[in-house]
Amino acid sequence: MKMPTTASALIGALLLGGCGASNMPATDAMLAGAHASLGENDAVTARQWLASAEPTLDNAAERKEYELLMAEVEIRTGQADVALPAMNRLLAADPGDPRAHEMAGKARLMLGEFSEALQHFSVAATSYTRDADVNRARDLGALAEGFEAYAQGRVAVARDAWAAIVDPKLRGGVLGASGGDGSELAAADGSLVRLNQSNR
Repeated sequence: MKMPTTASALIGALLLGGCGASNMPATDAMLAGAHASLGENDAVTARQWLASAEPTLDNAAERKEYELLMAEVEIRTGQADVALPAMNRLLAADPGDPRAHEMAGKARLMLGEFSEALQHFSVAATSYTRDADVNRARDLGALAEGFEAYAQGRVAVARDAWAAIVDPKLRGGVLGASGGDGSELAAADGSLVRLNQSNR
């Protein structure tokens, strides 16, 4: 396993070192390690944490968290087609789950299914309760809306959708390089890559 950094390393030290100060169950610690690794944009280490956690999953809540984290890993590593079926299963069991909708939306966005992605992000935005989560889902929805408009040749509509993005990094990534010469799509494609390296 690659040497993890910061939070992931601390969780690993507590878990693997048998630190008596940690009362966190092993499965929870491994899932937390995966989450921390994703926060550090390290999908490889997150996948390793999840591989370690999988055999220890013993309840529905742990399985759900595992599936959500694994979907994020798959999306960040360019395997959105692998993530989508798992999110569809989670949504069949709980149609209002905002995290599953967000992950399904990200997968569909990466697959070029912009309208479907927008629907998922809309549900996530209305289902989340924390402002940061609501804003992230709205931004992702605006990104999907812009891509859909751009794919239809409606460049001005795409620019307007992307201009509504609150997150300055994401908005700047889409609009910062556009000079009205068709570079919007290249900028937007770069935003999709950065999307997979941020937000969770």
